[in-house]
Amino acid sequence: MENEKIALFFDMDETIVSTDTIFSLFDEFGKKEKGEEIYEWSKNNPKKVADLYNIPIEEIYPGMDVELICKEIIEENKGIPLNKFEELVNALPIYEGAEKFFSDFMRKYGNNVFIISSSFEPIARGIAKKLGIPIENVIATKLLKENEKITKFIGPVLEAEKKEDALKEITTKNNILLKNCVGVGDGKHDHFFIKAITASGGLGIAVSKDKTLIENSGAQVIMSIPDYTKISTAVNDFAEKLEK
Repeated sequence: MENEKIALFFDMDETIVSTDTIFSLFDEFGKKEKGEEIYEWSKNNPKKVADLYNIPIEEIYPGMDVELICKEIIEENKGIPLNKFEELVNALPIYEGAEKFFSDFMRKYGNNVFIISSSFEPIARGIAKKLGIPIENVIATKLLKENEKITKFIGPVLEAEKKEDALKEITTKNNILLKNCVGVGDGKHDHFFIKAITASGGLGIAVSKDKTLIENSGAQVIMSIPDYTKISTAVNDFAEKLEK
């Protein structure tokens, strides 16, 4: 039988956490600037990335920086100690009101709260743990852990259509109806999974004024930055309608 309860699907960076967590990690290793350069290259001049890293142009995608810089850090440091991720998670700023929102929601409606993030899995799971969200409800970019170190980038980078794929995998596995879902995100790549929800009758919340996100997601609630008082009101109103 399908689960008629409300379910939340949240992006993480600049939606729950008020920064880009991957670039925060890159900054720890002095790679932030290089990551930004590759990000621009992969969008505007993929041939430079192809020549520099010996990658076929057809395999270059937006977000290639996430994969390339991660692999570079792992290779140069012979792995990334897990405590580096733990230290980063402890220092990351969470938006005001987010912890209370998730705690109140799960107490009232249950644990159908999921994070779908392009960030690395150890970071996304660390944030979920801080918020009391089950870590099995986190879908993020995968890395290989061996002997208390991250030793390999596995991927894929979970963005754009990959987020929609993750949404559909989770809802199918847990017998959750898309019309009972809430999708929350801030970036242009989030419009894929939010649109899948709104097109099915669910609620979309855009927490930035990104033009691509707003025009393509079908979000019914739009704000310039994440305001968890407004998010809470919108989610509770939606949940009450489902219960009628």
